[in-house]
Amino acid sequence: MPRINLADTVGPDVRVLIGQDRGVAVRAAMHLDELDNSQTSVEFVIPETLRTLTPSFVQGFFSNSVHRLGESGFFAHYKFDARPHIVSDIHAGIDRILTSRHLAGVD
Repeated sequence: MPRINLADTVGPDVRVLIGQDRGVAVRAAMHLDELDNSQTSVEFVIPETLRTLTPSFVQGFFSNSVHRLGESGFFAHYKFDARPHIVSDIHAGIDRILTSRHLAGVD
């Protein structure tokens, strides 16, 4: 399973990742569209220095993946080596992605 260290893209001392635009930029830099199509699961290593991933960042970072893979497919494909509160932040962002799809009439 490939391991992708988020610190390699955002820097080792990052404390907070905020904003949908930043999520989209990090997604592009990490080539997530290609990773979505990978036949193997991918593990994200989230640096210990990171304190918060805002839901808006998660939306920008993972929205296309969730739309492409579905919720269960997303969590089967992507694994997270992160502190529990960061995993909770990721789930909160995914919930927002799914809620906004539902509100828009997309199933």
